[in-house]
Amino acid sequence: MPGGLPPLTFIISVTNPYTSRVTTLDQVRGTLFFTGLVALLASLLVGIPAARRFTGPLARLRRASSRLAQGQLDERAPRSDIVEIDDLARQFNVMADRLSESLRMLEADRDRLREFVADVSHELRTPIAALRAFTELQGDGEVDEPTRREFLDRSKEQISRLEWMSTNLLDLSRIDAGIFPLDIRPGDLRDPIRSVVEAHAELAEQRGVSLTSEVPHAPLMLPFDRERIVQLLTNLVGNGLKFTPRGGQVRVLLSDTPEGAVLEVRDSGPGILAGELPHVFERFFRGTNVGEARASGSGLGLAIARSIVEMHGGQIEVASAIGEGTAFTVRLPRFAPVQQGQ
Repeated sequence: MPGGLPPLTFIISVTNPYTSRVTTLDQVRGTLFFTGLVALLASLLVGIPAARRFTGPLARLRRASSRLAQGQLDERAPRSDIVEIDDLARQFNVMADRLSESLRMLEADRDRLREFVADVSHELRTPIAALRAFTELQGDGEVDEPTRREFLDRSKEQISRLEWMSTNLLDLSRIDAGIFPLDIRPGDLRDPIRSVVEAHAELAEQRGVSLTSEVPHAPLMLPFDRERIVQLLTNLVGNGLKFTPRGGQVRVLLSDTPEGAVLEVRDSGPGILAGELPHVFERFFRGTNVGEARASGSGLGLAIARSIVEMHGGQIEVASAIGEGTAFTVRLPRFAPVQQGQ
């Protein structure tokens, strides 16, 4: 080198080069192990109660669903402080309420069907027994001519009763099946009233009952099924004439209102007991304060009348007092109801 100086030489000696690295890794491993152990213990301490908090309500919900499936319809899921599970429990309870209500309705329909069949059997038994008795008496050949004519007249009455009952039963079955359509058209509501009053004028005269109608001077135009309104009025007016004693009166009144029309049929008959008023529109119901007229009815006319009014979107009410007569009030809307299937 320049200047004659000898070259410098550096010697570096490394002893145990990996000692500090291993120590560091061991420390890291220890720290990680300790941290993981602490995390595991913490997760166990926190997770087990949290899991129980979630699984407990779910288990109770599962038990409630199991009891409901076994037929315990009053079983309901308990509330929970967890929002999601509480929402699930509420939905379960809504489903259970609807299921219970549906089953109760099915049971009620089954009971009504049993009562309906029993009532029909009872109603049919009376005219059939009367016809059998009349036939047997005439078959003996020992009946004189006046008695024979009386038997024939009574037989005709019983046959008419059977025909009337069969027609009403057919109408009720069609109503229940939803195949009782209405032919709703705009018309003057005074026309069916006049038609029914004229048709019953002779019967009213025979019974000695005054039958009158009071309608507005101007046409009262509403949408309605003329045939069904005639059937409705026939049932109401027929009841009034049947239960009103000689010298009484039956009045049919029609009035116009902003909502539609109010149709009233009032009679001066014996009236209906207060406890029986809520049941007059039930099938086969016949009151106890109607004397001999009770035996001539089928208990179906007012049930059909209520169905006809409701199918028109209206309401029917009854008011009565013993010794003061009975009034049926029908309220029909000004606009036609929406029919199913349209």
